[in-house]
Amino acid sequence: MEPVNPNQPPSYNQEFNQSVELFAKSFQGYQEAGFDAQKRQYEKVMNESLTIMKQAAGAMVNSHLQNLRNQLSDDLGKYMQHPDASTKAKIQEDINQLRNSSH
Repeated sequence: MEPVNPNQPPSYNQEFNQSVELFAKSFQGYQEAGFDAQKRQYEKVMNESLTIMKQAAGAMVNSHLQNLRNQLSDDLGKYMQHPDASTKAKIQEDINQLRNSSH
């Protein structure tokens, strides 16, 4: 993410969009990771991205984005318990919905 300039108001929409993209890249990396340590790092980044999405959506007072973010968080939990094609597809669907809704 770009550094925050104290002379400009924060762009919560930009933060939200960047965190969605970071989550998407981390999710892809998680699936391709060959070592548990790599997977843990990707999981950490995904969770941090979800936190940023929550904060940015709250600052934008956008309940629709908050609901989509909550759905992504729930689906990530399901994927971590049962990483299969169905749970993977649901996360990809969630990411696409977030991308389309936050622009």
